[in-house]
Amino acid sequence: MHVFSLFSVFLSTTPTPVSEPTEEVGTNPSAASVLSTTVGELGSGMSAQEAIKSQAGCYEVTFQYRETEGFVDGYQLAKPKKSMAVEWVTIEEDSSERISLQHVLVSGPAMIKHWRQVWEYEATTLFTFQGHNTWQKEIRVKNDVTGQWAQRVYNVDDGLRYECIADWNLKEGDEHWRCATGAPLPRRESKRKDYTLLDRTNIHRLVDNGWVHEQLNSKVSVDGERRDVVAKEKGYNTYVKISDDQCQKAIDWWPKRRAAWRVIQRAWLDFYREKPTVRIRESHWGIPLWVRLFWLAKKDVSTEKRQQKVYSKALKLMKKHEMN
Repeated sequence: MHVFSLFSVFLSTTPTPVSEPTEEVGTNPSAASVLSTTVGELGSGMSAQEAIKSQAGCYEVTFQYRETEGFVDGYQLAKPKKSMAVEWVTIEEDSSERISLQHVLVSGPAMIKHWRQVWEYEATTLFTFQGHNTWQKEIRVKNDVTGQWAQRVYNVDDGLRYECIADWNLKEGDEHWRCATGAPLPRRESKRKDYTLLDRTNIHRLVDNGWVHEQLNSKVSVDGERRDVVAKEKGYNTYVKISDDQCQKAIDWWPKRRAAWRVIQRAWLDFYREKPTVRIRESHWGIPLWVRLFWLAKKDVSTEKRQQKVYSKALKLMKKHEMN
């Protein structure tokens, strides 16, 4: 089964099971192999930690999004979006209860720090996005999250994006994690003004030679207590494992940047720690926060004194972008 066949299956209203053959609509020699093998060929007995860490490696990534339905009179569905990239996913933390994966884009001669996903076992504190640059802290009862893994997703500047907690399904042939939560507008749609919240269902599904990030998204306009769905969208992002040689530049580049970003991550954690509600403006005096933090991440943090200076500056920038 080819990657494009699976994408057409996923976008159909009544999807064909992944293991069944579907009509081929195209081939891609570099990407087809990941989905030419059925998910049933994965090994049995996989733990949740192994499932999470199996997302690490060098990948050819295809991002695909398509609106499927509009709910506003006269609404015209947006044109489908598709882009490709090479991405290095590296394990930054690895313990029995916490795993961190950093994504780095390989873009020609340039390396770009991309998103970060942190997995935490039986987390009881989560921030949920409410719309209008606002996140609300929620406290879960320990018994309600028994055996579950929270995924915390962070922006390129390590600012909070969305968090969600659910069980990993480890049934052989259907290894996946599925969870629904609210999130800010994706960067690919940052110019849109007709909705304020992406109500997203994320599915991380393992396949024999990589993994797939499926999305079932509702684009929601939030006005006080009123929530109106503007449109629905399906996303299908494939991560096809390729030789680490194709990510060598990122493998060499990221360790030189890691230390500064860890200082900034520590500042973010301290910024969120005591707040029941977080409201962040994207720009201040015309400069986005992520740009300011990227500048800061270029600073030398080779000594404790320099680390403290970057930490203090990062915390100051976060507070400057905080909305009252």
